[in-house]
Amino acid sequence: MPKRLPPVLAALLVLLVPALAFAQGGGFEDQLARGWLWAHLAVFGAGFLTSLTPCVYPMIPIVVGVFGARDEDVTRQKAFALASAYVLGMGAMYAVLGIVFALIGKQFGSILSDPKVVFPIVALYLALAASMFGAFELNLPASLQARLSRVGGRGYGGAFGMGLVGGLTAAPCTGPILVGILGYVATTRDVVAGASLLFTYAIGMGVLFWLLAAFTVSLPKSGRWMESVKSFGGIALLAVSIFFLRPIFPAIAEFGGSELSVLALAIGLIVLGIALGAIHLSFHAGWPVRIRKGLGVLFTVVGLTLAVNWTLSAERELPWHYDEQAAFAAAEAEDKGVMIDFAADWCTPCAELELTFATDEVYEALSEDYVFLKFDVSKGTEEDEAKQEKWNAETLPAVVFTDAAGEELGRVSEYLKPAPFLAVVHAASAKLRGHEPEAAAATPAAAAELAAVAAEPAAAQASADDIAVPAAGAATVKGAAEDTADKAEVKIEGHGELSWRTDERAAFAEAAATGKRVVVDFHGTWCTGCVEMDENAWSEPAVASVIDEAFVPLRLDVTEGNPADEALQAKYAADSLPMVIVVDTEGVEHGRLAGAASSTDLIGLLTTCSS
Repeated sequence: MPKRLPPVLAALLVLLVPALAFAQGGGFEDQLARGWLWAHLAVFGAGFLTSLTPCVYPMIPIVVGVFGARDEDVTRQKAFALASAYVLGMGAMYAVLGIVFALIGKQFGSILSDPKVVFPIVALYLALAASMFGAFELNLPASLQARLSRVGGRGYGGAFGMGLVGGLTAAPCTGPILVGILGYVATTRDVVAGASLLFTYAIGMGVLFWLLAAFTVSLPKSGRWMESVKSFGGIALLAVSIFFLRPIFPAIAEFGGSELSVLALAIGLIVLGIALGAIHLSFHAGWPVRIRKGLGVLFTVVGLTLAVNWTLSAERELPWHYDEQAAFAAAEAEDKGVMIDFAADWCTPCAELELTFATDEVYEALSEDYVFLKFDVSKGTEEDEAKQEKWNAETLPAVVFTDAAGEELGRVSEYLKPAPFLAVVHAASAKLRGHEPEAAAATPAAAAELAAVAAEPAAAQASADDIAVPAAGAATVKGAAEDTADKAEVKIEGHGELSWRTDERAAFAEAAATGKRVVVDFHGTWCTGCVEMDENAWSEPAVASVIDEAFVPLRLDVTEGNPADEALQAKYAADSLPMVIVVDTEGVEHGRLAGAASSTDLIGLLTTCSS
């Protein structure tokens, strides 16, 4: 194995793992959609991985001195307690940061497009990149180190006070991770979420200090491996700096394109840059080596910028209108609806939705029924806020489907892949053309069955025994149901208009009469995942639109866990909660989701199982 390979791999591991942890499934928002437990675990892991980056390394000797892990008169238990006080200080500082961003609210996004904010951030990142490349040491002056070590005095108060200050030293390496967390906190204005998520993030960063206190781990000496790590960190900081400048300089976002040749060029430049010495060479060597490394860094950063732009570039764009009055006039003239897209330069999910719009099936479906209106709210002006308030689009991304009169038909409030997005489009188009599922005529057989059910005596009401489950675990309808005019419903608060049926027989009779399938949700008030799905998945308009088109929603509440509840769970093979099952009126199961699911997961299941 080449001698240079291990340092390069170490650099990749240290600096890329935090990003990869959030890249799966779209980042922090998707982790949140899986439930609060997953979100906090992901944030905790991201905090721990951040503590392994070079930004934290210069602070470790100071912190070790604060809790006295190297003093002979300090026991390991006391060192651990002092480290705990330090970590709690970090947690308090980050919790306050989360609360502040929750109070700032939706202004957070527009802040990232304000030159007065962006330029200082970029300047800081460039300075830190220069430090990574060896222009100066990222060590605090000895006098400042001494002052910091005395913040609050020696002991627990001093350790806590030091934690309040020391947590900020990791800021240069937390940017990409914290943007997702702070963006969510700012748009939802959830103070509790802001405090708990950021506190958890800080606790994750504190694991390293607990380990140092408990086991008095000796610190590795800097060497060539650390130089490679720093070089990689410098390149990453330069690339992030350029990304932050995208809202200020549109030419950066337009650099490159969606062609495969652009991706090939990007990969080629990155490989060439690394080969020239972007990572393994040093700026402390002679001028020929410095020039070679400089060219390597330049090629690598340009390649990374091209690669990022390629991932965010759509192959084609919809023919957008930018004037609301003109768009609605065109829609009325062409007998179409209007798709309103709220976007901003700083909104990455908005750019990702552009990729969804550009896919063949989505592009054709949209072009057939809609005129396209785009509102750029990057600057967050009063006019932008008025538009967002008018269309109830205070958070981004936001795509609203309306008819020519402005009546809402559906909406999307998160990044969706083509298949689930198409489901929303089809549901909105059905309403636009007057083919709503509710108006579907019942088949003669279904109508006769429903009439027979209406004639049944009240004593024939459904029980758990009226449904038998085949070996495969699917439900089979044995009895008919009471008239759906008397069906029980449970409203789920949120953006959507989903009404749960709570009477099993009535739900299956309604499904038979309307030619739909039944989506069965097992629910318990003690089930945290069930509550999270109500808040983050079932309440999404996109989910309600898909269900409204092809399904009857049935909620079976098994909170009490009595014999009847257990029988229902056994017959549907729903041994755990949350559990969502799609069944047709013949008793055939078409799919299920176990565990807390996101709105994207639900839409995927429903789209696959639609009749």
